[in-house]
Amino acid sequence: MGQGLALEHIDVGLRLLTLGQMLVTVLALWLRRIDARSFVALTGLVLGGAGYLIASNHTLSVAVGPFGPLVDLFATAFPYLLWWFAVAAFELHAAWRWIAIPACVTAVQMVALLAGEPSWGAPALGVAARIAALGVVGMLLHALVMSRSDDLVPARRRYRQALVLSVGAMVAITVVVELLTLDAAGAPYLAKLTLLSAAAILVLNLALMIPLLSYSEILPPRSSPTTRPPAATDSRTSPGIAAPALAKLEGLMRNRLYARHGLTVADVAAELDVAERELRHLINGELGFRNFSAYVNGWRLDEISRRLITEPKLPVLTIALEAGFASIGPCNRAFRRRFGCTPTEFRERPNFETN
Repeated sequence: MGQGLALEHIDVGLRLLTLGQMLVTVLALWLRRIDARSFVALTGLVLGGAGYLIASNHTLSVAVGPFGPLVDLFATAFPYLLWWFAVAAFELHAAWRWIAIPACVTAVQMVALLAGEPSWGAPALGVAARIAALGVVGMLLHALVMSRSDDLVPARRRYRQALVLSVGAMVAITVVVELLTLDAAGAPYLAKLTLLSAAAILVLNLALMIPLLSYSEILPPRSSPTTRPPAATDSRTSPGIAAPALAKLEGLMRNRLYARHGLTVADVAAELDVAERELRHLINGELGFRNFSAYVNGWRLDEISRRLITEPKLPVLTIALEAGFASIGPCNRAFRRRFGCTPTEFRERPNFETN
């Protein structure tokens, strides 16, 4: 009994220490004045993480008293808050419809929580919610891995790897602990397993939070445009940029290299006869783009906006495909981020401001 109580106290202490780490990180980044969207997403992620740390510990869940349902809500929403943070931090263009079905399952569980049901609701709902959460995290990790080559910020590319490994480890630890304590045979080990889980989460949280404080370029500053990348014309005419590699890159783009479908950093680097690392530095360091797709799409959108006016009879889909987009969906989303409207709406008002 005494050993179990001591383990519980250590477990609570580790969780409170983790909560303190997250709070300090949020305050420090607020003082740094990072991009508002990233800050709000990070705050949501911290609230979700805090909810999980509290809800998964008996002592802390009892201590929050009447705020228990709210804590459970944040804990349940944690995978979606993690998705939101990753989309904001890495400027992912992952479609939210990917997580529509898991979100519906989680929404049902949240209604059960608000109605005063136990933390995970009925057994079937609990299993469905766990599967939904794992599905969301799995899709997020896949999106992070698949879009890594698009990232031009060195520190953020390294942080992406840390996030994938840390989140994967957290999920594995949580699943293992829950599986081992599902039946009575695992009950005697519950205190030790949850303590190990809390210690692992503390270490993994440090691995994620310290880089955010150490490398300012991971999250965009408040003055940096995140939803609307710099126009290609602005970057091409910046004074003082006359390096041979940059001039050659501009020449390739003026010859419509950007119209090649599936164009990658490796493709452009091969055309320039430079290392991928050098090309990333060129586009990020000299032109200010944080993602390769934002740079390439800038050229594509320049062509599309021009042809929408000069070729009014040509279908929008044809123009989008000829400019390098694989389908109309990504084109519409990129066009709206740049100009605030769809290509069709833009064509209907040709005097729309394009800068």
